[in-house]
Amino acid sequence: MAVASNTVAKLTVNLPQRVYQVLERLAKEQSTTKTETLRRAISTEAFRFGVEREGGHILVERPDGKVERVNFPY
Repeated sequence: MAVASNTVAKLTVNLPQRVYQVLERLAKEQSTTKTETLRRAISTEAFRFGVEREGGHILVERPDGKVERVNFPY
């Protein structure tokens, strides 16, 4: 079912203070809002879940060229 892009849902969340501080820092460093930072985090998680559901892995290449598999603790 297609949803109009201007449709929004309001959400109230309770975050531990430490997590909220990380959210604030990320939003500030990225010059965006906490809401946009959460949207991006959800999109990133959806991507990760999709890759792993298909049997894939997320890899990161370090500046020195070393490639490592990213292991998520959850």
